[in-house]
Amino acid sequence: QLGRVKRWLWPRQRRAAAVACSVVLRAREAEKGFQMLDTFINQNLMEKEFRREQHYAVSQKGVLSHIKEAHYNSEEYYCPHCGCRMLKRCGKIRAWHFAHDWRYANETQKNCSYETYLHGYAKLRLKQWFDESESIILHYQQIIRCKHHESCALIHDNCSQVINKSCDLKTLFDTCSIESTVKESNGNYRADLLLSKESDPARHILIEIKVSHGCTDKKKTSNAQIIEFDVSSEEDIEYIISHDIEPSEKVRYYGFKNLIRKDERGAIKPMLFFRKFILYRSGKTFCKAIDCQSITDHHSSSLFELTADILEELNWYLNLYGLMIAAERGLRFPNCYLCEHYCYNEENDSYECEIKKAVIEKGSDALNCDSYVLKDNAFDRLKNKFMPFTVIDTWTKS
Repeated sequence: QLGRVKRWLWPRQRRAAAVACSVVLRAREAEKGFQMLDTFINQNLMEKEFRREQHYAVSQKGVLSHIKEAHYNSEEYYCPHCGCRMLKRCGKIRAWHFAHDWRYANETQKNCSYETYLHGYAKLRLKQWFDESESIILHYQQIIRCKHHESCALIHDNCSQVINKSCDLKTLFDTCSIESTVKESNGNYRADLLLSKESDPARHILIEIKVSHGCTDKKKTSNAQIIEFDVSSEEDIEYIISHDIEPSEKVRYYGFKNLIRKDERGAIKPMLFFRKFILYRSGKTFCKAIDCQSITDHHSSSLFELTADILEELNWYLNLYGLMIAAERGLRFPNCYLCEHYCYNEENDSYECEIKKAVIEKGSDALNCDSYVLKDNAFDRLKNKFMPFTVIDTWTKS
């Protein structure tokens, strides 16, 4: 309006009018800025409150409903945990939520907290998810170990393989029940949720919801298969039902023994190789190459076996050492390498028999030799000759 009559004013009055217009415009900008700041603060407060408020309640018909759905009907709603009557808080400043109507609460209901509400809500929401979903995919890792893993002392990183696998819980189970009790070998346990199959009651999975307290050590070490969800807000539960189940910081598996199985199909290839000395019932000896998975595979007619980490070129050396250890265990058989007539021929660069004047090819020839004489202190002399090498395993037939 000042602008319209500006031409009728004196120059000094015009300047005053211009200043007045500038002040008004700045005041409007400042007011708009304060409004924006106030809106920003309220939005952040509402978002913060959203994580601690109860946004779900159970209707009179037993249906779990969100506050936005409940706002438009006249039904009464109750707390998922304590059953107290709930009030609908649908204002303009704070996020819409339910609140306990303390006028109708008993002493037990007055102790209901956000954590206990969250635990009750999670059970109902996860059951609803199971009942309404066509499939629920469970991901897990199966560890395949070498069949000798439990008894082997040579375990290394390549002795096992990790395989990613998955299954559909809806095809394995058809029932999800709340607060059911199951009997295991070491006691009875109550599950927050129990997945079971009507045609096979012995097959089940316990679903545990950790808000403030997790599974007890006794339950973890039982034979029960348990999936534990770590929940601290409603958003955690919504995340669970919108994703596949897989191990993480907030999802843990207990009691799934089939996650580790022995390799019965040869998927784990041997990585270490050794040589084995075998002393048979007949007194004959033999040295052969084996892998780490064959150490405990014993020949049906052997009396003594010794496995060592030694080169193939030193078979004769392993043969002598094996004979010495077998003799210490009371298994003494004639052998050319221990005979008084066993000698080295420098001219032919070979080991020969002084009596037969022939090169010795098999030490077991002494079994049928009438001239065999055990060298004095033969085993004591051998002990001082052996170079150090690693003995992996020794076995004597009982």
